[in-house]
Amino acid sequence: FVLGASVTVAVVVWREGWPRFQRRDLPLLGAAALIGITVNQVAFVTALQATSAANVALLIGTIPIWTAVIAVLTRQERVARTLWVGLGAGLVGVTLIVVGGGEAVGGVSVVGELGALATALSWAVYSVLIRPLMRRYSALQLSAFVMVVGTLILVPFSVPSILTQDWSAVPPDAWTGLLYAALLSVTVTNILYFTAIHRIGAS
Repeated sequence: FVLGASVTVAVVVWREGWPRFQRRDLPLLGAAALIGITVNQVAFVTALQATSAANVALLIGTIPIWTAVIAVLTRQERVARTLWVGLGAGLVGVTLIVVGGGEAVGGVSVVGELGALATALSWAVYSVLIRPLMRRYSALQLSAFVMVVGTLILVPFSVPSILTQDWSAVPPDAWTGLLYAALLSVTVTNILYFTAIHRIGAS
């Protein structure tokens, strides 16, 4: 995230110059950074440590459902009936796979499943929180802010692991994975995601 945030800021400065944010928006921006980056990633890593990647992926698949529900409850968006039908079918499918196929995908862990659910919920809240800010800031500017602030809050959680990590034991493919995660999974996808919300809404 430190690398991803640095690259994101560099892209924003290159494309749009140094971003400027209004003081009245800072609380909402800070909340979005805390929930969308810090809480989301702590929950995500906790889930991956406790359960299988397949279970985590399935529960993260409920993000559209939670996003639509929160967007409607906060009166930010209206969701068409056909979309509700599709979201409902998706929820049923995820439930059947997780409940019925627990052993097939690595078993069920309460901590893992709750962590994955918290990952989905935090991302849904995050998606709705940033929607009103799209009227005043570009997707790049918002992405840069939440990445930097969220990362600053996230770093203290990682310090114990960083201090105890045997860096000489990290294989080359792990460093490749780090670059992939930082440049594609974090930087590119965040920019694309903000752009998508700006154009078609959170739900």
